[in-house]
Amino acid sequence: MVRMELLSNFKRAAFDKRNRPFLFIFALCTAVFFVMSLRTVFRDDDIWFAAKTVEFNLFDWIVYRWNSWSSRVFPEMMLWLLAPRPYSWPLLNTVAYMIGAVYFYKFYHLIRAAKSCRMDIAAFAASCGFVWLLSQGAATESVFWLTGSVNYFWVGVLFLIAVYLPCAVFLQRKISTAQVLVSVTASAIAVLSHEQFGFILALIYLAVLIYCLCQKNQPKKVIVYLASATILLGTGVLCIVRASGSVLRIQQEINNWLPDMLTVPIAIRAESSIRWFMDSLINHTGALLLIIWCLLCVILWRQRKMILAIFAGCFAGIFLLAKTIGLDVEFMLLLRELHFGGIVNFHASWRYVGGFTQWIPVLFWSCALVMTVAAIATAFDVKSRQKAAIGIMGCLLAAVATAMLWASPTMYASGYRVVYVASLLLMLVVLLLIGRLAELKP
Repeated sequence: MVRMELLSNFKRAAFDKRNRPFLFIFALCTAVFFVMSLRTVFRDDDIWFAAKTVEFNLFDWIVYRWNSWSSRVFPEMMLWLLAPRPYSWPLLNTVAYMIGAVYFYKFYHLIRAAKSCRMDIAAFAASCGFVWLLSQGAATESVFWLTGSVNYFWVGVLFLIAVYLPCAVFLQRKISTAQVLVSVTASAIAVLSHEQFGFILALIYLAVLIYCLCQKNQPKKVIVYLASATILLGTGVLCIVRASGSVLRIQQEINNWLPDMLTVPIAIRAESSIRWFMDSLINHTGALLLIIWCLLCVILWRQRKMILAIFAGCFAGIFLLAKTIGLDVEFMLLLRELHFGGIVNFHASWRYVGGFTQWIPVLFWSCALVMTVAAIATAFDVKSRQKAAIGIMGCLLAAVATAMLWASPTMYASGYRVVYVASLLLMLVVLLLIGRLAELKP
């Protein structure tokens, strides 16, 4: 009887004309994603894992990796299962994509205050199109690559499921017991799967806990749960960071990539780290910052906050112009003769650059990022201060997730898959702003 009722509800939803755009977008994006996963070439680490994992059973493999290199339990399990049998990976990667798209849209529904068919479709399209909004390097290394996907893309989906619960508590939304159990399980797996995701999740729980402690009449069981989760998540992060394999890995990578990491003057390291940080956020988060600036421009313009709207529009315009000019080889050679690489060239490398002109892009985009956070705070009124806090927190956590690589000797060697965490957080800010746009009258 229950099955018949569920089937009837599904048919009713599928044939409802209002849902057809959503079904079309979801089916199209899923099909394209599946084809792209099928066309993925197995390479580099995939080949090494395929040959190495067959020497161990699952438990021995986890222990071996924990003691020698990686403490990421879930990704290592997936690599043991999939690397020797990669034919099932495209389907599983597509399933992860579908779950991720659904939870992006669930987050949008969680924060949405006003119904708007057009904005709902836009938010759903953005949720399904997230992987194509990433930079090419981040998408290739973290989504369309077996080793990268189980370490970043799949753990990112777990993070989305996990973060749904503290966001619901913060916004005082009711959620089902099943959703609570799913989110708690995802939190436990995520924190033992990735240092960046685990640390960011622990910070989110800590922030929500502090907020609830400052509020009156909060249920005691909520406080106890948040405190327990924060402590357990923090402990989990410490466990994977201080695991014997993680310590050995850091030492080996220092020897391989940056032997003088611990002795180089702090000023030189700080300069190289700042340039890498700005390059990662501005040049390797894909179209996400551009979309945020465009949304802020429209929102603030409708609110008659013209100065901030113009600034947001200018940032978007300068970004687009700089990327377009960057395609002109002759013009870029001319800039190089003037000892200026362009407004989006941060000279990101361990090499000391020096010269004031090399710092112009860093200073300009630092101001742009600070003003972006200020514009997000301004875009929400007093009644929506919780949503403003989520937007500001999303931006700050994206910066924190990126800055975590400052402690790694492979900052310049890991590739731009490490920016995937920041990109995911910025995507949540995009959905938040779409929800805010739906509340405003044209």
